[in-house]
Amino acid sequence: MSAGATLLKLQQIDLELARNKSELANMPELKELASKRKTYVKLKAEMTKLYAQRKDLDIELDDLNTTEIQTNNAIEAAKKRHVDGSDYREVQDLENELATLAKRLDKIEHTRKDVVIAHKEALDREARAQAIIAKFEEGVKAALESKAEIVVVCASDDDYAEAAPKVKELLAGKAILVVAGAPACAPELEAQGITNFISVKSNVLETLKFYLKEMGI
Repeated sequence: MSAGATLLKLQQIDLELARNKSELANMPELKELASKRKTYVKLKAEMTKLYAQRKDLDIELDDLNTTEIQTNNAIEAAKKRHVDGSDYREVQDLENELATLAKRLDKIEHTRKDVVIAHKEALDREARAQAIIAKFEEGVKAALESKAEIVVVCASDDDYAEAAPKVKELLAGKAILVVAGAPACAPELEAQGITNFISVKSNVLETLKFYLKEMGI
């Protein structure tokens, strides 16, 4: 084959790759998959944020309860303290101390009401988010039960190290497992037998050929 013919053949291959890449990118299934992945990642991020907010409120309530106990103990100790009734300054110091402790208790009670309301709202938001995620994951389970020949795991890069092996275990070799993306934990996943990855850097034609062969088509 002449150099010119070789160049022409290479140009034809490049055009075919470009067409395949364009067709692949415009497939409704892939667009839907990308949309679901973004939704799931967003939900997980929101869930983490809500959890952190609720934990902060847990800590604040615990701190208020601890301070309340300490203040009540201080009041009881002050009441039991022997004071010389004839010593005006000593009596006045005790009155001021009790007044300060009483104000502290009042402030704790006032603050706690606001924190309790915020805590309840945080729990409600967290519960709603958990329900949404659970519903989303039910869809993933349905995909597994549909006996699909290929199952693509879509998650944030930080979640793949835990998510991909779990999916592999669930599949039990009944479907081809593919990880969407090129996560930093890829070597770790490969060591566990998870070797299929697909990303924007993948050779579209070779990738399609590989999976068609794996599916016996």
